Amino acid sequence: MKKKLRALGHSKNKQGKEQLYEEHIDGVCTRIDGYYHEMKPYCRYGSYLHYTAAIAGDVHDLGKLHEKNKEVLQGLKKALALPFHHSDAGASTLIKKGFKNAALLVASHHKGLCNFLLKDCKLRNIRDKTDYGNTTVEKVSDRYALTWYKEHRGLVKSSPKKLMKDKKSLPSLFYRMALSMLVDADHSDTGDHYENIVAEEQNFKLRPLERLKVLDRYVKGKWSACNKKLALNKLRNDLYKYCRHHIPFPKNKGVCGAGTGLGKTTSIPAHLLLVAAKRKSRKMFYVGPFTNLLNQTVEVFKKALVLPGENPDDIIGVHHHRVEYNLTKYEGIYNMAATKLWRHPITVTTAVQFFETLASCRTSRLRKLHELPGSVIFIDESHTMLPDHLLALGYELLLELVRDWGCYVIFGSGTQTDFWRMKRFSPDCKDIPDLFTREFAKKYSKIEDTRIKYSAIKKKLDRRALEKAVLTVPGPRLVVLNTVNNAACIASYMRGRGHTVEHLSTSMRYDDIEKTLKRIFNRLKKKQKNWTLVATAIIEAGMDFSFMNGFREINSINSIGQTGGRVNRECNPKNTKSRLYIFETDQNDGFNENYNFRLRVQIAKDEFKKFRGLFNIRPEHFVRAFKKSVLEAIAFNKDEYIKKEKATQFRDVGNEFNVIDNEGALTAIQDVKLIRSVRKAMAEGERIPWREVHKQCFRITGSKKTEQYREGVTGNLDPNQESEQLYLWKGAYDDFLGYYAQFYGHYYK
Repeated sequence: MKKKLRALGHSKNKQGKEQLYEEHIDGVCTRIDGYYHEMKPYCRYGSYLHYTAAIAGDVHDLGKLHEKNKEVLQGLKKALALPFHHSDAGASTLIKKGFKNAALLVASHHKGLCNFLLKDCKLRNIRDKTDYGNTTVEKVSDRYALTWYKEHRGLVKSSPKKLMKDKKSLPSLFYRMALSMLVDADHSDTGDHYENIVAEEQNFKLRPLERLKVLDRYVKGKWSACNKKLALNKLRNDLYKYCRHHIPFPKNKGVCGAGTGLGKTTSIPAHLLLVAAKRKSRKMFYVGPFTNLLNQTVEVFKKALVLPGENPDDIIGVHHHRVEYNLTKYEGIYNMAATKLWRHPITVTTAVQFFETLASCRTSRLRKLHELPGSVIFIDESHTMLPDHLLALGYELLLELVRDWGCYVIFGSGTQTDFWRMKRFSPDCKDIPDLFTREFAKKYSKIEDTRIKYSAIKKKLDRRALEKAVLTVPGPRLVVLNTVNNAACIASYMRGRGHTVEHLSTSMRYDDIEKTLKRIFNRLKKKQKNWTLVATAIIEAGMDFSFMNGFREINSINSIGQTGGRVNRECNPKNTKSRLYIFETDQNDGFNENYNFRLRVQIAKDEFKKFRGLFNIRPEHFVRAFKKSVLEAIAFNKDEYIKKEKATQFRDVGNEFNVIDNEGALTAIQDVKLIRSVRKAMAEGERIPWREVHKQCFRITGSKKTEQYREGVTGNLDPNQESEQLYLWKGAYDDFLGYYAQFYGHYYK
C-alpha cells in the first residue's frame, strides 16, 4: 500500500525545516484578519470584504494536496515548478460552493487578474488562457477538488464560520483590494518561513497631532530666518496658518492652487495632519509627478515631520520606480526586499507607482494596495499626475478611494487645470473647494506680475544658436529640454566649449543626481553667476531653487509655467529683469522630438501667437490649454478605459494603463558586482540589497539606440512587462551625462 505523503505549505528552508500545510493556511488567514481589522473603520464593504478574502485564503493552496505536488514539495522529485497548478483546485471548490468572487482571488493569487466575466464564472474563464491553456488541469480540479477539500478540513480546523451570499456588480477596485490582502498575507507568510523578511510589519503610527507640532516648529524656524519684508514670504506664512487650521472639506477632497514658492510642501501636509487627527486616518501619502525628484521632498519631511527619537527611515517610506519582482522558484520564494510596500506611516511615491497600482492586474504591484484605505493623500503637481487619455479613469479611481475606502485627497498645483469642472469627468464633483482662496490669489497675482516675464523666440535654434542665446543673459541660467537626448546634447556641447555647466536628467544614477543637486545648491548659496544648469522636466516640480534667467524648449503651457517657477522664485525685487525664453530646437543638429508632446506644443504655439514682446502667463491660460488638449486626447479613450474597468477587464486595463511610455521605463545598473549580488540573491532566495540598487539605478529607453548596451538580469519576470525588469548597462557612463556619456561623452573628453 502506497504511503500517504505529508501535506506541506512550503519545502525546506535553509535550516532544513518544512512548513506544514495547515501552518501556512493559518498564517495567511491570521494576516488577512489583521489587515481587515486595520481597514475596517474605512471600508464601505464591511464584513463582506473580510469574508471574501478569508475564504479565499482558506483554500488558496488547496492544489498542494495533489500527490504530485506533495512529492515535489517534500523533495522526492525535482522540478522547477509544481506539476499541478495549485491555485485551480481552490478556485474550483469555491465556484461549486457559489463563491465566485473568492474564486477569482484564488485563481489570481499568483498569475494576477485576467479579463473576467462574473456572469459566466467557470474555471477556464477566470484564468488567462495565454498563461495556462491546459484544459487537463481544469478537469483534474473539478474531479478531485472536493476530495482534497475534505483532507483540507481535517488539517485546518479554523475556517470562516458565517456564510454570506456572493455580491454582484462590485467595482474592480474591490477585487484588487481583496486580492491585495490575500497576496500580501501569502507572500509575507512565505517570507517568514524562508527567513527572508525585510519589509517587517510596521508598528509605527501616524500620530498626526504630534507631527503637526513638529511641523509648526519647522515652519516657525523658516519664518524667523527669512526676509519678512518680502511680500512672497508673508503670503507663504499666511497660507501655512490658513491650511493648518482649516477644517476638513465635507466631500473629503479639495485643491490647493497656490503658485510657485508658496510652500505647498509644508502647508498641505499641515492641513492633512489636522484632517488625519479629526478622521483618525492611519497613513499619509505624498504623490509626486513621475518627472519629479522625490528626495528633496523627503529631506523636508525628515526635518519637519519626524518626532524626536524616531528613525526617519522607520517613519517615511520612499518608493521611486517600478522594479518589482515575482516569484523566482517553483515554490514561490519571494524576495521581500524587491517588493516595496506601503507600510510606513508616511509614504512618498510617484504618480507612476500610485496610479499604476490602483489600475494594476499584477500581484507584485497589487500586494501593497490594502495599505491605502483610511489615508490622507497629497497629489502634488496634480496637473501632471496622468496623461490626458488616462485622466478620466484615474480620477474615477480616486473618487472610489474617497467614497468606498475612507481616503481624503488634496490636489496641489501652481498651474491648476480644474479638470474636474469638465463635463467629461465625473458629475460627482463639478466644483472642489480650494485652500488657496480668492483673497490669496489676488495677492499672489500682483507678486507674480513683477517676478518674471516670458518671451518667445521665433527662430529654431541649433546647438550653436542656443548656446549663444543662453550666454547673452545674466546667470545663473536654467535651460530645460523636452528629452533626455536634447539635454545631454546641449550640455555636452557647452561643456566641451569650456563653459561651466551642470546637467540633471533621469539618465543619471540617483546618487549622482544627489551629488549634482548638492553642487547646484552650493553654487546658488554662494551666489555664483556665470554658470548654467541644463536639465529635463525633472526639475519642474519639487525643486526649491531659483535662477536669474531661464530657457524652455516649447512644451505645454503648464510645463512652461512650472519652469518659470524656478526663475526668480523668491521674487527678489532687485531681479526686475528675470526672463524665461521659450524656443524650438533644430531637429537637424542632434536634437530629437518627443512625439507625445506634439499636441501640447501646437496648443502652446497657438496661444503664444496672441502675445507680442514680453508677456505673463496666468491661471486662465493653463485651464484653456488643458481643455483644448484633453478634448482631443480623451474623445475616444475616456469611454473605452472606463468601459473596460466596469466590465472587470483587469488584464486589458492593467496592461494599457501606463503613466509613462514603456520606451522610457527600463531601470538599469552599471555596477557589475551589484548585478552579480542581485542575481545570486534571486537565485538563492536571499535578500536583494535594495537600498544599494536604488542608489545606483537609472532609467534607460527601451529603444534600439540602447539595445546593444543593455542586458536583462531578472529573467523570470513576466515577458509582457519588460519595463519592470532590471538591466545591466554595458555602455559608457559618467556622473555628468549618466548613460548618455556613451553617445555624447566625446564632446568634452
